[in-house]
Amino acid sequence: VAGTQYIAGDSITLAATTSDGINVITNVLFFVAGSPVASSASVPHTATWTVAGSGLVSLHAVAQDDGGYQTTSTAVQVEIVANFSPAVAITNPIAGTLLPDLTDVTISASASDPDGVVTQVAFYGDSALIGTDRSAPYQAIWAAPAGGSHAVHAIVWDSEGASATSAPVAFLVARDHFTEEFTSSSPE
Repeated sequence: VAGTQYIAGDSITLAATTSDGINVITNVLFFVAGSPVASSASVPHTATWTVAGSGLVSLHAVAQDDGGYQTTSTAVQVEIVANFSPAVAITNPIAGTLLPDLTDVTISASASDPDGVVTQVAFYGDSALIGTDRSAPYQAIWAAPAGGSHAVHAIVWDSEGASATSAPVAFLVARDHFTEEFTSSSPE
C-alpha cells in the first residue's frame, strides 16, 4: 500500500492483479527501486520480498502475456525504516484540571513501541525534568508545584534508541486562598 512503512529485514508479500482480454498473462515481474526482485507465473501473482535498504522506495510490477506484450503498473512509494518510533501520551493529569495548592501531582503516561521494547519514559514539568520510569505503569511525582498554570510532557525511548515526545498537557494549581494583608497606620 502506498505510503506504508516497513522495517528492514521484514518479509512482505508483493501482489499484482492482472487481466488481459485477448491473451494469457504468462508472468509478472516485481520491481523494487527499478530492479527486479521476484516473478510469478501463476494466479494469484504474488511474491515474497525481504525488505532491504532504507528511505523511500518505489515498487511496481510488469505483466507479460503470451502475445509478447507487457504492461507496467503504476508505481507506489513505501518507506523502509530501521526502527519504528515508540509512542507516548500523557494520561494524567487531564488537560484543564484544577488541582488544590500544595498537592503533589502524579504524572502518568501510556507508552508503546510497535517493533521493540520501551526502555524509559522521562517526565517534564514546565520543561524541567521531574523524573524517569523504566517500567509500566509509567509515572513520576511532581512535588507540590506552585500555584498557577503548568504544562507537562513525556519523552519515550525504545530498545533501538528511537524516541518520541508527547503532546503537552496544561493544568492549573490553585493559589493559596489565605493571604493576609497587614496595614499600618500611624497614630494621629
